[in-house]
Amino acid sequence: MPPLNTTLLIADGDAQSRRQLRDFFSQFRFAVETASNGLECLAKLRGIEPDVLVLALEMPWGGGDGVIARLHEDVLPAKAPVVLVVGEGPPETLAARVGVPRCRCYQKPVRMERIMHSVCLGIALAEERRSAEFA
Repeated sequence: MPPLNTTLLIADGDAQSRRQLRDFFSQFRFAVETASNGLECLAKLRGIEPDVLVLALEMPWGGGDGVIARLHEDVLPAKAPVVLVVGEGPPETLAARVGVPRCRCYQKPVRMERIMHSVCLGIALAEERRSAEFA
């Protein structure tokens, strides 16, 4: 079970992929929010400040590339989420495209167990950041 107050934001333009990821993580009692495009994702990032962002690069209205660019520009809250990227291409290509570590990039179709492992690691990193803030 995820720690209390753990929020996951899934941003994907494909309704079926978004629903599958939401349903999968919801069964493990994650607080899951979704976004269907880049603009909606940015708005939710500002509003809910998720611990982990699962971001599909192929999305309308700014796409995943645009969301990551805004994260790098540091216009969002200081508590930036751990970003996991999903896209059409091998992890090496996705990593080079957006500057996210290869170990956090996934080629579609995504194997749920693999992404769950990265989400759990992301949560551990977020918890570590929270602990450091209060130390």
